This record gives sequence, structure tokens and C-alpha cells, in this order.
Amino acid sequence: MYSPSSTTGSAGGATNIPARLEPEDASPKNSPPKTAEMAAELNTIGHSSVPSLAGLRIGQDAIVPTTAYLRSAPVRAEMEDIRRATETMKQAVREGVHNRKDVVAPQWFMELSEDAKRKVAKQVVDWVFSPVNSETERWFNRFTADKYIQKYLTNTVSETTYEQVSRLHCLGHVRDRIKNYGMLEGQDNNVRPPVDRLNRAERIENAKAEMWDAVRKGFYDHKGVAVPASFLALNEDDRQEVVELTVSWVFSPVNRETHRWFECLVAGASLRPYLENTVPQETYDEVERIGLNFVRQKIKEYGMLIPAVEAQKRVEIGANDLWNAVLDGVENGYDAKTPKSFACLSDANRREVVQRAVARLLPIAWTKFENHFNRLTANSDVKPFLKGTLSQSDADGILLKMQKAGGDARSHVMSRIKQYRMIAYRSDDPVQQAKYDLWEAVLDGVSNSRVATTPASFTSLSLSKDKQAVVNEAASRLKPLQGWQIPSHFNCLTENADVKPYLKGSMSKAQYDEIERKLRFFTNIQIWRDITTKMEKYQMAG
Repeated sequence: MYSPSSTTGSAGGATNIPARLEPEDASPKNSPPKTAEMAAELNTIGHSSVPSLAGLRIGQDAIVPTTAYLRSAPVRAEMEDIRRATETMKQAVREGVHNRKDVVAPQWFMELSEDAKRKVAKQVVDWVFSPVNSETERWFNRFTADKYIQKYLTNTVSETTYEQVSRLHCLGHVRDRIKNYGMLEGQDNNVRPPVDRLNRAERIENAKAEMWDAVRKGFYDHKGVAVPASFLALNEDDRQEVVELTVSWVFSPVNRETHRWFECLVAGASLRPYLENTVPQETYDEVERIGLNFVRQKIKEYGMLIPAVEAQKRVEIGANDLWNAVLDGVENGYDAKTPKSFACLSDANRREVVQRAVARLLPIAWTKFENHFNRLTANSDVKPFLKGTLSQSDADGILLKMQKAGGDARSHVMSRIKQYRMIAYRSDDPVQQAKYDLWEAVLDGVSNSRVATTPASFTSLSLSKDKQAVVNEAASRLKPLQGWQIPSHFNCLTENADVKPYLKGSMSKAQYDEIERKLRFFTNIQIWRDITTKMEKYQMAG
């Protein structure tokens, strides 16, 4: 998805948006598909029931045939027709967002079979929530406003997505509509089976879900957590596991609101015995950086910080468990399930674990490589950490190996490598490396709704003129963006404290004028005023 020659706002003008991308859809929202061709072919859409992977939730106990996720497997014509219909509907949403108009159910959508309508709606909803960030509401509102489309929105939002929406205060309206439209999976049958009929994994998952619901309720009611009965019914080891998962969730992400989420969790005494060794060093460092003094004090008071030796042991366990999950998936025909040991790690440790798993793919023979590669990279918890896990020589070796597997398999593997930005950019020129790393930090920040982190390559530059050149390059990449993209990328870059001293004169007059023009014509007056005021404040026009 990202390469030095094809980036969001690259010098060549190519635009590659990190938002609203499906695992198999590397097309940016502002790069419309060939809608005329798609529309012409819609009259061939099948009206019979077809198998769909749209509802598969990675990491759950879903099992599909081994070939289901292999690009080299035969593709049914009906599934291809639904894919075209989905792409056409996505384009309608893009145009709705761009023109500030709600999507109206087109005639071709009404003529689809009931099953096909549900599949198209499900896939478009997944795309709208990829990723969940401060801009999600605009895309959500445009697609879900139509009464006809609303009938096919039921059971289209996973619990994981709903949890991500619930964590962002700005998406309160979206959260409420998910409930109102019955979009949450299982919402229409909200009765959980009796605990005594569940196996251990199901009991833990059930207790975790109810614990998270209790934390949410405490957050919105400004109260401590009412510990659910399903948690109290667990043994001590299982309680510890649920609390570890809940602590990890509370700190995802670490921001100003974390104080209240954390306070709800630790307010009562009943969970405190299970809080020890649950917070990674990386999370604690972020708490300190933001200045969450109450949280920092309680982490120390309850012994929540994981010692360095213990953290390394957990990395070793997580690496082994994740690879075993890949092997289980290959053997049983489903994508790797997320092991608990991985879910409780810090982001830095997860990145290390995924790096090790990718390294273990490299010696695998071409006859088995695609299957192993798919099982690992299809896991939604693994995807965020695939970036930069391959060197260029590693990628070249994979390409050479996959030449023997045929065009489909080679194309599938290499396109995923590009989509997930798995090839690490390495330059002997420290300034060029810093330019790449800073813009990567901006893209990651936009995807995760946070300020860009300062890359080490930028900090290590000793000369102010080099840092100025790096910031100038990042500022220049704002110009080719679409008007609606500029505010998020601009704020993500300019709110970084290490970048601010170098914002003065970071744009040419032409770049400044083009950004101002896009904001004036394609955003509202408040956004235009906010961004232009900041550009003047920082004296960015050279």
C-alpha cells in the first residue's frame, strides 16, 4: 500500500489513502473504480444464494475450507458479481461524501436478491469502518441514511468494531445508530447461553465481553465497574486472563480520556488483586508522556508495570503461540486465531512477535508458502504490525519463489506485501530515511486518530537545516491530498511538538495557496478558518 515511489501526497501526485480500505481493496476512496464498466455488468448479478466470507470474524472459532482465502483458488462468478456491486456502491458513498449528499438506494441494488443485498451492505459497512477514526461519521451517515438500505444493515458490525467506535467520544452518534439500526452482530438475539454450557475459552470470552460492557457503563455513568457474575464464576487463572485483556483494552489507545476509563476499572477493590503485571513499559511511557499523573501513580501503587525480564518472556511465549496458531490454521483450514499471549502484549512487543512470525515464513517452500502467508496476514490483530517486516532482499526472494506458483498466487502474495507496506524502506542517507519515517508517522497517526509520533531517524539528525528539510518534505505532501483529507493529515503533522519549530517557511506560496483553495471549496467554513489560522500562526508560507 505504501512505497517510496507511491505515497499519500507523493511528489508525483499519486494519492494513496490509508482510510476506508478493505483487506483486498487497495483502492483509495478518491480513486473511483471503472463505474461505467461495473454498472454495465450489473445485469449479470446472480440472484441465487452464494457463499460469502464477508461475515467471517478473524480470531473467532470460524472454520472455512483451506482454499477459501487463497487467491489462486477458483472464484465463483456470483461472488465476482457481488464484488462489482460492492465496488459500485462504494463509489456512490465516495461521491456522497464528496458532494455532501446521502446515498439513495439505486435501482440495480433493489433488483439484487435479498442475500446479495445483505452481502453488499455488509462489505460496504466493513469498508466504512476501515479504519475507525474521527472521519468515520461522515462516511457512515452518507451510506446509512437511506430507508431502503437500512433494511439490510442488520448484523453488519462486529463487536470489535463497535468497541472501537465506543472508545471515540466524537462517534457517539454512530454508536447510537448502530444500536438503533440493529447493526451489531447478535443484537437481535442478545441472550448469552448459560455459563455451564460453555467451554473454558467461551467462558473467558463471555466474561470479557460482559466486563467490557460494565466498564463502558461505568464510563458513561461516571461510576466504578459493577463486576459481572460471569467473571466471579471463573477460577483465579481465568480471572487474571480477563483482567489482562481488559487492561490492554482500556489503554488502547492512551489519550486524555484514558484517565476516566482507567478510574472506572480500578475504583472497586474486587479487581485489584488481578492488576499486577498487566501494563507494558511502552504503555507506561505513553502515560507519562501525556501527563496522566493519577494513572501513573495507580500503576505504581498496584504493581501493574510488567518487569523487563517478564516482558521478554511474554514475547517468547507470544511468538511461539502465534506461529502455532498459523500452523493450526494451515492444518485445519482457517486463518490464524489471535492467541491470548499476543493480545496482552504492548504494541512494540506485538511488532516484534509479528516480525518473528514473518521471518519464519521465509524458508517455507513455494508449494506451501501462500497458504502459510494467508493464514498469518489475514488475522486482523496481526495486520497493523506487518509494516516494515520484510527487507527488500526478502521481498525479492519471495517474488522469485512465487514465480513457480503461477500468476494468481504470485500476484496475490505480492499485492498483499505492498498493501500492508511490509517492505521496510532503508536509506544510507539519514535525511531521506527521516523524510520517509516522518510521513509514515503521519499516516499511522491519521489511521489511529492521534498525533504523529517522532521517528528516531528525525530525532537523530543533528543539523537544524536537515530537520527543516524533512518537515518541508512532509508539508509538501499535504498539497496533493483531497480537501477532506487535508485537516486530519495537517493536524497530525503540525501538532507534533518536535515538528513545530520547523513549520515556519515549510511551504512554498503555491503550496499554501493550493491547500487554502481546497479547504475553501471542499470543506466547511469552520475547518477552512481553523487550518488557515494555524498556517498563518506557524508562518508556514515561505
